[in-house]
Amino acid sequence: LNSNLSHPLDDTQLPIDQNHCDEVLVGNATTFVGNQLSIGDIAIGSVFATLQHAGVTVDAAKWPKLAGAIATTLARPSFQAVISEEQAMLAP
Repeated sequence: LNSNLSHPLDDTQLPIDQNHCDEVLVGNATTFVGNQLSIGDIAIGSVFATLQHAGVTVDAAKWPKLAGAIATTLARPSFQAVISEEQAMLAP
């Protein structure tokens, strides 16, 4: 994970197998479950949208498929509308 927080994130300390996340995305998959947007994609996208607000992103060099799938999910108009509202709310 990449972060602009005041301290570096040590992604080896996370309680998930991040390599598994990249491995389960077959080919150029843009969804996490099946071939269409599902509640799983919304759940995962929501977590990463929140992390994005905190300045945390997926390291695309380490997990290119995961980073691509998350970018595609967060670029959906439905996500963009909510992300924009949240950014306005969080603005100083």
